[in-house]
Amino acid sequence: MPSWIAGPVARLFFGEFEPLEHVERIAPRYLLMISSRNDELFPPDTALALYERAWEPKNLIWYDTGHIDLFDPTLIRQLTREVVAQLQRSGDLL
Repeated sequence: MPSWIAGPVARLFFGEFEPLEHVERIAPRYLLMISSRNDELFPPDTALALYERAWEPKNLIWYDTGHIDLFDPTLIRQLTREVVAQLQRSGDLL
């Protein structure tokens, strides 16, 4: 889906939703964010604003890809390994 249509389509199905108004409620649970420096749907400044609004404990991992490609098995394996490792380090995955 082209990035210019993603926002209107999301609003159509989910209504208005502002993550910045809700992200603080995740704490005290660990927040692991994965974002891309080249994401065309969620630009880095948007991801950083969300991360900065979240309370600890939190961690942000940056990748140099576009928006996640669910059909790229190499990327999915890499992200899965990173998520598992981060959750193990945080104590949220035994």
